[in-house]
Amino acid sequence: MATFSLTFKPGDSRGMIVAVVCLVIVLTVDIFTVPLHYEQWQTKNWDRTPGTVDDIYIWEDCGGEDGCTYGLKVDYSYEVGGIVYESDQISLVDWEDSTDSSLGWKEDFEREHPRLSTIDVYVDPNNPGRSVLITGFSIGSGAITNIVILSCCNFFLLFLGLGSAGNANTRIRTRLEKIGFGFPQADWLENSEGPEDPPQEYPREQTDGGSETTEESSEEVGWWEEDDGAERGI
Repeated sequence: MATFSLTFKPGDSRGMIVAVVCLVIVLTVDIFTVPLHYEQWQTKNWDRTPGTVDDIYIWEDCGGEDGCTYGLKVDYSYEVGGIVYESDQISLVDWEDSTDSSLGWKEDFEREHPRLSTIDVYVDPNNPGRSVLITGFSIGSGAITNIVILSCCNFFLLFLGLGSAGNANTRIRTRLEKIGFGFPQADWLENSEGPEDPPQEYPREQTDGGSETTEESSEEVGWWEEDDGAERGI
């Protein structure tokens, strides 16, 4: 059966291509997400101002195989410097239309902030058009979940990239092995071209007459004398 693996034979240049692609993905994702999560942490220092809940509701998505997930939608308005702003941003890392399996805190939030009620809004002191309802890494911000997912993805991509680079370059592989990085798949590939084991021979089955075989003897076993006086033998 044919198989496909991203772990290539030592010296295969495709391994280095995979390593570069993995590194680019990790850097691109982290450059975008790490500063944003740090800024979400800093929202604890943003200015607090009263706002109004214009609309709030919980919506569900039951189209996935893992059951129903739930999202919280909050439209609110607030005023800064005589200017009214409108937003639906719950946190900086709360992606639009994102859902998850947690429902309890969303129901509590909806119950505590009904429509047309007053709500605390946290405003960026440098940009009053940016605001959040949940600061820091509090429950509902989505920051902790995102960090866990991003960490797992980073670890997987780095592991895959380093393994591919090590198989493509002997020097990189030697350095990685010194720090305890193993290459079991590469070792398997190296040994996969060895000679096959010779077929096992089975002893012949013994007959009911025993292990000794009867051979026709070439020696004469008897003599007799014919009527004409000639001797005959077998």
